Amino acid sequence: MRVIDAEITAVEHDHSHDHHDHHDHHGHHAHGHDDLAHSHVSPAEAAPRGGPVLVDIGGDVGALIVYLDDALEATELPIESLDDPSLEMHTGVWRRPIGDRSVVVAVYPALLEGRYCINAPGTPSRELTVRGGAVTELDLRRTSSGAPSATD
Repeated sequence: MRVIDAEITAVEHDHSHDHHDHHDHHGHHAHGHDDLAHSHVSPAEAAPRGGPVLVDIGGDVGALIVYLDDALEATELPIESLDDPSLEMHTGVWRRPIGDRSVVVAVYPALLEGRYCINAPGTPSRELTVRGGAVTELDLRRTSSGAPSATD
């Protein structure tokens, strides 16, 4: 286990099983690994309204953290897979403690490795790649000039 920015915790385990059904890793479900079954907890159940987040990464599963403007707090952020157009998801946008500050973020705690498109209100669509076993961070906050920040 490793801690990312003090409040977002990554738990790594082997995800080397087949993903024939291309599920999105949100919500409770189990994978049949004989006696090695495990389940995933949705962000709403694991960290309601801005608490610490447990991300589930390893093998072909990574996580995504998107930093957003304060005005988007308590909304939802949609994401779609560019590898599987039938896969669309969303997650809540909440203020979360990170280090000694508080920021508004959307956290996707377990995404299959691949290419995705984020459609945040007020910003152009952004394509990104999520790598298995890693946490990808994308900063879509606007600078004082109104332009998206350069960090991503």
